[in-house]
Amino acid sequence: MFGIVGAAAGVAAIPATYHVRELNGGPPSITLRAIRSDGARISASLPRPKFAFRTLWLPALRQEIHAWDDLRLVSTHYQPEPKAKKELSSCGHKADRGSTLVGSGTVAGLTAFRYRSEDYEYWFTPELDCREVKMVAGSESVREVIFVKKGEPDQELFAVPGDFREVAPSEALKETIRRTQGRSLDPANFTDQSMLKALEQMDKRYFASQQYKP
Repeated sequence: MFGIVGAAAGVAAIPATYHVRELNGGPPSITLRAIRSDGARISASLPRPKFAFRTLWLPALRQEIHAWDDLRLVSTHYQPEPKAKKELSSCGHKADRGSTLVGSGTVAGLTAFRYRSEDYEYWFTPELDCREVKMVAGSESVREVIFVKKGEPDQELFAVPGDFREVAPSEALKETIRRTQGRSLDPANFTDQSMLKALEQMDKRYFASQQYKP
């Protein structure tokens, strides 16, 4: 197994597991997110789909891992050495440029600071290492934390079996389409052209990140 790592120097995260609900004019979606005391994070859809997908951020290893559990594929992106960032008690370093602090309150029982820009409102909580706990865009788009369990999350969430095959992102996503839709992407199809172009850019970022591999 790999992906379960020790503490990263200088990281002082507050461990917790929480659920985020997103409303965007259609059926709501639920995402499971978790953060460990060493700063490692995970995001995964709930309920787990047939072709489960997880994203893991492991600061101690400077890795961002995309894992397709049912396909047994993994795509590992490596990060450069992080630059020191200024931490603010009101989480202002997380807000978009042009955002203004307009107040504070609670979201899912967490103390949060509210920022407003021209098109969005964001809430960030220092209780979860200044993670976003609510976002509102217009009258229909809302993303917010609806459940929080403080304490170290289940370590299995961060475990990636050693027999997963390392691939570029495009290979895993093309295989997902083949299995879920029973077809391959067609370069002659206008919609597929956009998808193929996006996959090309994803692969470019993936291969560029390999220069930081230890």
